[in-house]
Amino acid sequence: MSWNYRVMRHKAGQLEENPDLKWDEYLAIHEVYYDKKGNPDSITKEPIKVVGDDGEDAFSSIKWILKEMTKALDKPILDYDTLKEIEKNEYL
Repeated sequence: MSWNYRVMRHKAGQLEENPDLKWDEYLAIHEVYYDKKGNPDSITKEPIKVVGDDGEDAFSSIKWILKEMTKALDKPILDYDTLKEIEKNEYL
């Protein structure tokens, strides 16, 4: 199973980690996992936090995560609920 980071559009709601913040829509980066045909199959429930958790290599870990997240900005946005691609102009 392959995966990468993708920008996801969330509709009205709130983040579990900060219930005081509410939006009509917002974008967040998630890990997206793909089926054998390369279609989005599942995602992380919560947006990804950038945390260097590799001890002495924590800085390198953060650098790698940010580099991979940057690649997500060149891909179409996915809808959180349907995993379907949306046009960036539908959001922006």
